Amino acid sequence: LLAQRTPTFRDAFENLDIPRTYLIGQRSLPDFAEGPPPQNGVIVAVVAAAGHLMNVDNPDGFARAIARAFAEDPSVAPSRS
Repeated sequence: LLAQRTPTFRDAFENLDIPRTYLIGQRSLPDFAEGPPPQNGVIVAVVAAAGHLMNVDNPDGFARAIARAFAEDPSVAPSRS
């Protein structure tokens, strides 16, 4: 269903005009089912000891990857209000 969209979800994601981080579980590598790793300035973060369900397989590693993504650009971090 998503593959039939124009532009595809991936194309739209790669072309957003904001900082982007693509998380992938280590056990999902090197196979990017939807094609090569994201391009166009997208940071690819690998969550160790995790597969597709990164937040279940390695909750601490997943949380650290999210924290690093926010540290790259604090303007996109959720507010603490």
